[in-house]
Amino acid sequence: MAELTAARLIGSTLVSDSGSTLMLLRPGGVELCSRLVEGASGPFTGAEFRLVARLARRGLVRLAAPPGRPAPAVSAVVPALDSAGVSECLASLARIPEVTEVVLVSDGSPQADQLADLAATHGARFVALQANHGPAAARNAGAALAGGEILLFLDSDAAALPGLSQLLRLFASPKLSLAAPRIRSQGREAGHPLAAALAGYEALHSPLDMGPLPGEAGISPRYLPAACLAVRAADFQNLGGFDERLRYGEDVDLLWRLRKRGGIAYYSGSDGATHLVRSTLGAFLRQRFSYGTSAAALVKRHPGMLKHLFLDEVTVALAAFPLAGAALRLATLADARRRLRTSAGRAGIDIQDLPSPSREVVTALAAEISMLVRALGAPVIALAGFSARLRNRLATLLGLLAVARVLQAAQAGAALPRTLATGVISVLDDLAYSAGLARGCAAKLSLAPYKPELHTGPLLSRLAHLTSRATARKGSAEGSPPSSGRSGPR
Repeated sequence: MAELTAARLIGSTLVSDSGSTLMLLRPGGVELCSRLVEGASGPFTGAEFRLVARLARRGLVRLAAPPGRPAPAVSAVVPALDSAGVSECLASLARIPEVTEVVLVSDGSPQADQLADLAATHGARFVALQANHGPAAARNAGAALAGGEILLFLDSDAAALPGLSQLLRLFASPKLSLAAPRIRSQGREAGHPLAAALAGYEALHSPLDMGPLPGEAGISPRYLPAACLAVRAADFQNLGGFDERLRYGEDVDLLWRLRKRGGIAYYSGSDGATHLVRSTLGAFLRQRFSYGTSAAALVKRHPGMLKHLFLDEVTVALAAFPLAGAALRLATLADARRRLRTSAGRAGIDIQDLPSPSREVVTALAAEISMLVRALGAPVIALAGFSARLRNRLATLLGLLAVARVLQAAQAGAALPRTLATGVISVLDDLAYSAGLARGCAAKLSLAPYKPELHTGPLLSRLAHLTSRATARKGSAEGSPPSSGRSGPR
């Protein structure tokens, strides 16, 4: 079921009520939106469902479960390496009415007996692998025993929220193959001086949190974590399950293989689960390093799908001359806002919900610098011993990243000590991922993850526009006949 929420259809253009989002639709899109305006809610073809997901990401459409259709039976699969958080996880699943079966899998855990007792206490099925084969193998083993039409994968240190029910009911639509909710970070009991700071940082920058905007998974957002992931069992079996050769990135691989086969995946953007953060800085950095190691294997399996470097002329300037590049990016962002408001004003559209300039600038700068550090941090550190200039530029770039993250935390209302810790943790986070990326590339003897995607940025676009206008004016002047000063024949 889908319905237009805060938008109106004007001819072939869909305009949000605030005026900040405009989409020019093709005939099929116009026909679909016309049906939604008239109150139709489905059924949809595969192409229509994808368009609805993209409209939902822009806040123009709300996707909900079809009325009157019962949700398919759901089997939850919980892989566990130890008993921490398992009891809370199983108890949370008991509060989700769509979940009719739970399978707890011990992934070679030394606490298998404790896990078996917890499974019995909570009425879950239990299977124990004799050796640790990784989360992909554990999830596959649980899925092989599950009998539900829908498989719900939930990490043992995660807990389901009531909003997960709404997501699972979406599978009443047979077009949907895979779906995931938003995963919120949850701090552990303080046991380390940085525990509170880690929890505060992950609340803003968790790699498991895909944000509040819904959309078509695989496009936006680009990937979905298996910490809380629902997939139709038939589609999962047709794909051969998770690739057990991947210790990390197996969830990204599954989603991209599904999309290549034409499957539809949806990210709801609504809270559906919480996930415990790592309790120590060492565990936190090891996790980030491990994420980075998966990139080379993913690029080899899915060429062109995973990019780490998006470069335009301003990003190059930021990398080469960090302070000057940052100032240049600030100027281009301000100019883009001005031109957007001017163009909207000419069209008679009043833009009301643009983010505040300070928040937008800080967010954009932090994301761009983080991208550079994640991709190039480790290689630059390796070369910095040979060049004082390179060391100084790297230090400046890391300082800018820390300042931007501190400002982000302050804008989110964090207290001063936590904002300062956020700056330090953000630098360590991106450097750990960069080291993992380099390690994975070395293991696979591949530099493919470092291949940049080049774009024409605002400066070159502006220059091309001005050059085009000047050329057109010159051609017009040279092609027009000289004027005699008379308006008609003699």
